[in-house]
Amino acid sequence: MKSLKQHYQKLLAKTAIASLDHGDSKNMKIDVVQAMNFIMMAWRNVLQKMINCFALGVFLTPMDVNPIENAESDNFVPPENWSNLSDVTAFEEFVQCDSEFATCSLLTIDEMIANEETSSEEEDNCTEEPLPSFQQALVCFNTMQEYLISSDLNNVKMALLTMHNELFLCILKKLCNLK
Repeated sequence: MKSLKQHYQKLLAKTAIASLDHGDSKNMKIDVVQAMNFIMMAWRNVLQKMINCFALGVFLTPMDVNPIENAESDNFVPPENWSNLSDVTAFEEFVQCDSEFATCSLLTIDEMIANEETSSEEEDNCTEEPLPSFQQALVCFNTMQEYLISSDLNNVKMALLTMHNELFLCILKKLCNLK
């Protein structure tokens, strides 16, 4: 869990640094979709030996798993431009900022009812943004593609080409089903 949090916090820090580098200090917030993508990317960066650390917690018998070498850390390195964020003094402090917080508590029945009523009211007040049209998505995709192609990343170019083809196949299937 610590490794996942470290990788997630690193992505947050890189996003903040990129925003500051481009002079966009007001737009450093992320939405739920970005947070989910960050979690997914962070999970991909967690090493297998960190996942196997459950063996040390006696969830498995010693015969079920090989001994784990140094499962304490996966030699995590903070982002290279960390010093650009002047509000936070040390990356470890940034990563550990929530280590003292309680992760759960026992609620009384009255508190559960009050929480449910509050969340129901919040759900009623939510307005969903309309989905972008295919044309808007295509314009954004082409802009992103131009940027990534100019950065000369061959594996990204191939992934974009595949995604571009899938995008058009999807719209063609949708059009054929309508006829």
